[in-house]
Amino acid sequence: MNIILCARFARKIQKSNQCKLYQNMKLVDFNHPFFDHLWRRLAVIMVCLGWGVVEFYQDAPILGIGFGALGLYLIYGFLFIRHNQNESK
Repeated sequence: MNIILCARFARKIQKSNQCKLYQNMKLVDFNHPFFDHLWRRLAVIMVCLGWGVVEFYQDAPILGIGFGALGLYLIYGFLFIRHNQNESK
């Protein structure tokens, strides 16, 4: 029953303009002007990794893995992807 309802809802979204909206969404926009300063990028990375450590300390490994993975993704995006894009300009 739930699968049928989800399939119907997905077809309605695909026919509407909302589908285009969701295709362009990003988890983090690495080129946003807010992240132009290095200290802001490092602060966001440290908060995510630090919160992951806190979650592991509080015996919540799923949240710890999630925040740790987000922190690693931010390291990759802010320090490697953004750096490569700035060199190509």
